[in-house]
Amino acid sequence: MSATAPKPKPTEPSLTSKLPYYQINPSYTVRVICCVVFIFLTEICLAHYIYRLIKSEINEDFIAKRDFHQEFMNEIRSGIAKEEIQRILRELEFFEHQNARANATRRRKRDAFVVDDDNLLNLPNDGPNVEFFDPKLRGELEAKDALERQKNGNKGAAPGGDSWVWLTSYCRIPVSC
Repeated sequence: MSATAPKPKPTEPSLTSKLPYYQINPSYTVRVICCVVFIFLTEICLAHYIYRLIKSEINEDFIAKRDFHQEFMNEIRSGIAKEEIQRILRELEFFEHQNARANATRRRKRDAFVVDDDNLLNLPNDGPNVEFFDPKLRGELEAKDALERQKNGNKGAAPGGDSWVWLTSYCRIPVSC
């Protein structure tokens, strides 16, 4: 190519060519950057406004530590606080009285660990005895009763010199019952 030769014309972009939009319209890039900067500035302004709002709310609603004791004492000494405390104390007295009355009329619960002396076997007492045994021991018990009768002079082996009556294969009572 020589210096005097005509330069080739740059190709004009056609509407059907596949160029990115920012190359076709350079002002598009400027607009996008302006929008991003605007959004950023808006976020900063909103954050500052919210910070100031929260700070003012905190200053209005809360008491400093150094002033708390005095504010608390003023609140306790007020008439409304005294009435509220008296109301709470009256309610407590009412519930204590109600619980005491309910406990007095309530039936006493049975305790599984309390031993009733009347139900123990082979204890000497005035009433008739009922004895329960393993059915396999019946022969041994009858042999012991026979030895007891021989010692006592043909009196029974049951309390009071009575003899035993077997109600079932594992339960016996004295005849006098």
